[in-house]
Amino acid sequence: MAPRAETLRLAVLYPDSAGPYREIFDTIIKGAEEEAGGHAERIPITDESDPQELSGTLTAKGINGVIALGPEGYHIAQAGTLPPGIATVSGAFFIPPNSVPGVSLAVDPEPLFRELKRLAPEVRRVHVVYDPKYNDWLIALARQAANRFGLRFDAYPVESLRDAVSRYRALIDQPLDEQDAVWLPVDATTVYDKVVLPLVLQAAWNQRFTVFSSKPSHAQKGALFSLFPDHDALGKRLAQMVKRLRRTNGGVTMEPLSDVKLAVNIRTANHLGLHFSNSLRHEFALVFPTR
Repeated sequence: MAPRAETLRLAVLYPDSAGPYREIFDTIIKGAEEEAGGHAERIPITDESDPQELSGTLTAKGINGVIALGPEGYHIAQAGTLPPGIATVSGAFFIPPNSVPGVSLAVDPEPLFRELKRLAPEVRRVHVVYDPKYNDWLIALARQAANRFGLRFDAYPVESLRDAVSRYRALIDQPLDEQDAVWLPVDATTVYDKVVLPLVLQAAWNQRFTVFSSKPSHAQKGALFSLFPDHDALGKRLAQMVKRLRRTNGGVTMEPLSDVKLAVNIRTANHLGLHFSNSLRHEFALVFPTR
């Protein structure tokens, strides 16, 4: 029998952490096990994990597929130190494009814009400030998604936090209105919560434009909505990628996160004059304020 037809023997490398992060990894692993149709070998890792020892463990256990989670897992997958012939994908990390196959934590613009049209149908224009070093690839996807949803898409590249703040100030000085929305992606340069978030949220409250985000904490603080990972579905998606990589010996790349849940701020929605049906409210995974 050809190697690619062998039963999948899956291992999941995950950061050796405690608390809520451990619960997240457990949920991802359970989703992967369900998709793989059986038990996955769970191997905790740290920055000090020995690649040779890890490779020996995988070989001894007959592992032929690996899901590498978190920054530690990504660096192992990216280093290429695992035994040859093991189909390896990465997840639960902001994977750079053109590096390793897997699912990045960067949210796919497609579901973001779909929810924007459902929750705030009056919006016609989307604005985003971004650093090309981190998000050029995501902005390219966003332009395509905006076109599909009939949205004008204005993206402003900057190279520093100072430039980002200047751009945000110029943007909100236009001013904006109910037909405008500002997207806050995960971007280390342009979305600094202590500076940018209060600036944008205060302007949005005063001018009554929409703010949406790729971080659930932003919905809690006043953005209309955020999308965040469905960890069980993410585990399933990663296991599917491993199986596809084993079948095809290639053709699997990094993907943005499309398996997501919805967090909505009802106080912000009421302020914007938005009203949601009961059926739509049932789709909200998190609702803020909690009381």
